[in-house]
Amino acid sequence: MDKIREIKKLTRRAMLQRCGMGMGSLGLWSLLQQEGLAGQSTLAPKYPHFAPKAKSVIWIFTNGGPSQVDTWDYKPALAKRDGQTLEGFDRFTGFFANSVGGLMKSPFEFKQHGQSGAWLSELLPGIGAVADEICFIKSMHTEAINHSPGMTLFMTGSQIPGRPSMGAWLNYGLGSPSDNLPGYIVMISKGRGGSQALYSRLWGSGFLPSKHQGVKFRSSGEPVLYLSNPKGVSREVRRGLLDDLAKLNEMKFREVGDPEIITRISQYEMAYRMQMSVPELVDISKEPKEVLDLYGAKPGDGSFASNCLLARRLAEPDMVVATGTPVLELQNNQHVEVSVDLPESAALSLPLDSSLKAEGELVIADLSLPLTYKEHSTQPRQGSRTYRLTLKGEPPEDYNLLPGMAMRVRLQRPPTSDEAPPRFRLPLSAVQTAPDGSHYLWLAVDGHARRQPVALDGVEQDHAVLGGELKDGMLAVVAGGSKLSEDQPINAERRN
Repeated sequence: MDKIREIKKLTRRAMLQRCGMGMGSLGLWSLLQQEGLAGQSTLAPKYPHFAPKAKSVIWIFTNGGPSQVDTWDYKPALAKRDGQTLEGFDRFTGFFANSVGGLMKSPFEFKQHGQSGAWLSELLPGIGAVADEICFIKSMHTEAINHSPGMTLFMTGSQIPGRPSMGAWLNYGLGSPSDNLPGYIVMISKGRGGSQALYSRLWGSGFLPSKHQGVKFRSSGEPVLYLSNPKGVSREVRRGLLDDLAKLNEMKFREVGDPEIITRISQYEMAYRMQMSVPELVDISKEPKEVLDLYGAKPGDGSFASNCLLARRLAEPDMVVATGTPVLELQNNQHVEVSVDLPESAALSLPLDSSLKAEGELVIADLSLPLTYKEHSTQPRQGSRTYRLTLKGEPPEDYNLLPGMAMRVRLQRPPTSDEAPPRFRLPLSAVQTAPDGSHYLWLAVDGHARRQPVALDGVEQDHAVLGGELKDGMLAVVAGGSKLSEDQPINAERRN
């Protein structure tokens, strides 16, 4: 019955991928994700069997633009048959019933350009200057006479909606080098009649995972919807919410195995990083005036010219790096540093100073390494309530320890002498932690608060075991200590 319930939880997509029936290597990729073998970044750059020359692709789709017979597809026979009826075409049926006249030649002059002799009309003088650098494809055709199926064929390879777009295939096959931006970005231009009327299926992912679909940048207002934090929500709060949401999604993924859940997690993380990169990147007002004039672009107008300039910025090296993003990391392999996250109970019970000793065990090899204290964080990590502890050690000569290798860490308590001073047991709420990691109590002395340093020797359930210069009969504050200051008048009451 358990197996039956497990099968019922599977989605159609997950079932296909688990059975190895997905498109290309989708099934294998899903299995690798489930086993934790697929790597952290699902859109990391991939490398084909030969070195590519292109780093980026700028796809310009001029919906509603001039016909190819008026631009670069020279038809001398059309000029000879101007005004004649097209043979084999029934103009009284179909979409264009009663609205089709005779053949019409192009009203524009054509001439050859470059060594290739490419024919271009007078509408494209600038293109003519670089004709030898362009590949003109004239073999594409469609059986449909309407715009919508023709555009769908051109962008997806099929007249029927539902297949992956060209951009989705490129993103699927080659990945993306940027961690701060989607691998496939769509920009819709504004004109005199408003924004271009384009269907979202033209940049959809079809049967590929949804992480490969295009992300639409709007031509006005906020570049990407829901990118900004809601009113009253800080970036830190959003970070904590994303951490909690990721845990819930991971639990659901382990339950049903749907790879779209992993996609959802990565999309949330991408949106968080885009908060830093996108606003600066889409701001073309910082471009020199001569560049704006060259394109005919005006900041904020969302025009075709502005989008062309923005596309260039996206494709340029170093332009996808947001302010504050690390671009260079220097590493010193002469020393080893190991970071661990301490829960609150461990942070209370361990001596976070030079007396702390530890041992690191390399996960992939039989290697143990003595470690000592270096530093620790006094602020908890967002969403986890843990404190980062950094240990240091010397690398062995026989191993190449590299950044990112995993270690198991065993923390050791300092030995205690046989003649140890008396220890006291107090509620954990009484113990305060100073910025330097030391611990102290607030004592009530003659109606005033007095700070008393203590040594935290251990934690037993919800009580702390303390040592130091403590004596029987002292009045320790066990509640509200975080709000006290030295010599502050207090009214302490003894609790039985």
